[in-house]
Amino acid sequence: MNTSTILHEADFHTDHINAQLAHQKQRVKLMNWWGNYVDNCTRDKSISLPRRTA
Repeated sequence: MNTSTILHEADFHTDHINAQLAHQKQRVKLMNWWGNYVDNCTRDKSISLPRRTA
């Protein structure tokens, strides 16, 4: 059973579920970017911003 199904069965409104799941995808992208940044800083001992990928 997926997240959306569980939330629907708990009587959450479809629009609210969709909005939260969309934000979740953006949080995942942001945290992946941050992890890459930290890895680069510790590996290279220099601070340079990695390019954001689409």
